[in-house]
Amino acid sequence: MSLSGRYPEHDICENFNAIDVREVQRRTRLRPGLCFVKQWVRNGAPAGEVSIFTQPDAVILVHRSRPPDATESRTVELLVPIIWTKCHLGGRRPWFKCMTTINGEVCGRRVAKLYGRCFACRHCLGLVYESQREIPVDRAMRRARMIKMRLGGSGDPFEPFPQKPRRMHWRTYERLREQAGAADDDAEGLLAQSMPGFKELLALSGIVDPPPPRRKRQRGRRDGAPKPPPAAGSPLTPSRPHRLDRP
Repeated sequence: MSLSGRYPEHDICENFNAIDVREVQRRTRLRPGLCFVKQWVRNGAPAGEVSIFTQPDAVILVHRSRPPDATESRTVELLVPIIWTKCHLGGRRPWFKCMTTINGEVCGRRVAKLYGRCFACRHCLGLVYESQREIPVDRAMRRARMIKMRLGGSGDPFEPFPQKPRRMHWRTYERLREQAGAADDDAEGLLAQSMPGFKELLALSGIVDPPPPRRKRQRGRRDGAPKPPPAAGSPLTPSRPHRLDRP
């Protein structure tokens, strides 16, 4: 198992300032004729401000900043269209349309965030999320830690699993507990594969054979053969034929 990240040559989204269309919707409901200012901060210091003007199915983003070696401020202004999609339970959801031009073609992707002073999507800037650069062991441990913190725990792997929070259904609590246990099993199995002496350490702790990491569920069959028909009596097999001549 490689100990390097998945995309070591790329930067991560968390290092860039961004404009989120969901934040704009919460503040203004995207009503035309409104304006608000968002302050950008980088390394604890102000990194400029972005003025957001709402228009019918579009926003105007104006970024003002002054580089350290410059005497005048630099202004970047861009009109970004808004794309609306229907939600399954009703309502509409807004998206930014990336207007970055690469090799004479407009990106046109439907995204929720635009990054940097040029207001481009992460695909145009070559950015990835921090979780994508994690090795599988760290990713499994992070999944278990996030579940424990969601239930009110500290995320410490040596502390016991937190108790059920108040007003949470037992079915939800048991499901989260199973997911956290599966993530811990994945982390132990991956550590056993990557570290030669990890199995001996688990044997001294009372765990003789750590469980292997889970494999992702495959869609279809690898050999290309069609799926076998459902067995008799299964839920997918009707118990009796459907009659069309019923009144």
